[in-house]
Amino acid sequence: MNKDEYVRSMKQALDESIKEDNGIQKFLVWLYEKTTSLGSHYQESALRAFYCDIVEGTKSMNREISRMLDSKLDKDIDNVRGIAEQLRDSEYDGISFNPSKLHKRELNSLIQQARTLPAVDIVIDRNIAMECKRQEGGMGYLRQAAALLIRESDKQFQEQMVYFINIFPDRDDLYAIKEWRQRLSSPLSRYRNLKLDWQFTEEQKQLLNKYYAANKFLLDILRESNVSPEVQKEIQDTLLLPIVEIERRKSGITRKIVLDCLHESNAIPEVKETQETLFLPTVEIEICSSNEVQQQVQNMLQSPIDEIPQHQQENKQDKAVFSVNIDFYVTIFFYSSFLLALILYIVFITVFK
Repeated sequence: MNKDEYVRSMKQALDESIKEDNGIQKFLVWLYEKTTSLGSHYQESALRAFYCDIVEGTKSMNREISRMLDSKLDKDIDNVRGIAEQLRDSEYDGISFNPSKLHKRELNSLIQQARTLPAVDIVIDRNIAMECKRQEGGMGYLRQAAALLIRESDKQFQEQMVYFINIFPDRDDLYAIKEWRQRLSSPLSRYRNLKLDWQFTEEQKQLLNKYYAANKFLLDILRESNVSPEVQKEIQDTLLLPIVEIERRKSGITRKIVLDCLHESNAIPEVKETQETLFLPTVEIEICSSNEVQQQVQNMLQSPIDEIPQHQQENKQDKAVFSVNIDFYVTIFFYSSFLLALILYIVFITVFK
C-alpha cells in the first residue's frame, strides 16, 4: 500500500467511524449547509472546523485545524474584530456616532469595510455564539456583533440584538442572565441558521472529540509525507463532511470519470465486472483492501484523546520503513536499467562493428 492509498484508507475509516450516528450526521449536514451558505472564498473545510469550534467549543483542536487549512481566515477575523471594536467605541448605532471618538471620514471607511469584508458574517456568528455560551460578564461580544450589523439585509436581526442589549438583566442576577443567554440563541437560529444546542450525549461528545483529534492527526500526516497533491486536496476538501455528501461527490465525479474511460477505450469483456462494482457502495469495495488501516483508526478512536499523538509517533516510524523500502526498490530499478542499457550497447557495437 503506497502513501496515497494509506491516507485515503485512513480518511475513509474516520468517516466510517461516525457514519451510523444519526445525531452526528445531522450535525455535519447542518455544518456543511451553514458554511456553504456563507459563499466566502475561504477554504470550506477550514470554515467547517471553525464553526465546529463555535458550536462545540473544542477550541484547541478545531481552531488549529482551521489554521492549518487556511491561515488567512484567522487574520481576516482579527481584522474584522478590530473594526467592530472601533464601531462599538464610537457608539455608532446605524444613524449617529460620537464625533469626539471617531472622525466621520474614518467612520465611513469602517462602515464600508463592515459591509464588504468576507469575514464579517463569520465574526457576527462567532461573537453572538460566544455571548450565548459565556458563563459571566457583560455584553462585550454582543455589542461588537451588533456594531457590524449595518447592512440593509441585517436590519431585522440588528433590531433583535438591540432589544437584547436593552433588556440585559442586573449583573448580580446570575439566574436571569442565564435565562437571557438562552433566549438570545433563538434569534441566532432564526436569522443566522446557527444552532448551538445539539444535545449530544456524553458518548457522542467523546466520539466527536476523538474524531476531531484523528482528523488533526491526518492533516499532520499530509503535511509531513509526500502524498500526491491530488490526494491531499481530495482529503482536505472532504474533511468534516457528512457521509451523504462524501458519497455524492464520489458517485458524481470518480465513477463518471472511470466509466467514460471504459467506454472510450477498447475494453475487453471482463471489464463488465468492473463496471458493475462501480455502482456498489464505495466502502464495500475498499474496506477489503485496507483492513489494517481500518484497525489502526479504530484503535486510535478507542484511545483517550491525549494518547492520539502516540499514534503519530508510531506512524512516523512506519513512514520511515516505508521510505526505506521505496528507496531500496528505486535503487534496484536504477542499476538494473543501467545494466540493461550497457548490455544493449555492447550488442549494438558487436553487431554493427
